Amino acid sequence: MDQCKGIVAITFAVFLFSSSIVFNQYADAHGLADQSNIPPFQNNVPTAITISNPQTNPPRSVSQSFTPSASAPNLSGIDMHVFATTGTTCNDNWTINIRQGAGIQGAILHTLNQPVLFATPTILHIDFNPPVPTPSGIYTVEIFSNGPLGNICKWNANAGGSYAGGDAWVGGNILAPVGLVDAYFVTYTTGPSGQSPSEIVGGKMTSINTVSLLLAGMNSSFTLIPLLVAGILVSVFIVHKRKN
Repeated sequence: MDQCKGIVAITFAVFLFSSSIVFNQYADAHGLADQSNIPPFQNNVPTAITISNPQTNPPRSVSQSFTPSASAPNLSGIDMHVFATTGTTCNDNWTINIRQGAGIQGAILHTLNQPVLFATPTILHIDFNPPVPTPSGIYTVEIFSNGPLGNICKWNANAGGSYAGGDAWVGGNILAPVGLVDAYFVTYTTGPSGQSPSEIVGGKMTSINTVSLLLAGMNSSFTLIPLLVAGILVSVFIVHKRKN
């Protein structure tokens, strides 16, 4: 019994230590996650927003507005959950604007050109350097396609009213059904010194978990399983050495 307790205790300690390393490395890579709209949702109504469409001339911008938390002094990056229509490749060059206020009428605070190339569903991370100050209020990420006609690039979204801090837009209009459609995204901030990684999901502050790490940039839902296995092996080894 004592040996079993020892294995459990050591495994748990190794797991927590290893997990903290993973979380810290993730947070340092892009900043601290602030606003996010990622699965799982309470009201899951999958949809998608077309970023570049050969039938749209001139191309319209697509946007997502968001409300930074009070502890987020700036916007240092964003994750977008994107994909290309089946059998096609998104090979494009986007103009990305950060605007003040909701929609595309507000002042442009930052702009950049972003080449993109993807076919299968992927998480596209975009850095804003220097970070864009976001002292208070609502802001909008606006995207224009500058690529050749024929590209079908899509931004995953949910039409179940999953994010209360903003809306998805096409051109100058909120995407219908009004108030319910939001793109899949995660915003990042440099954050105040010492702030722990966290994110707001559906308007509630929660700790980053394995699923969130997967959907916000880590490519495997089994990220922490090797850590758990390693913890078990280490604990068994230590208990075996003590026994001998």
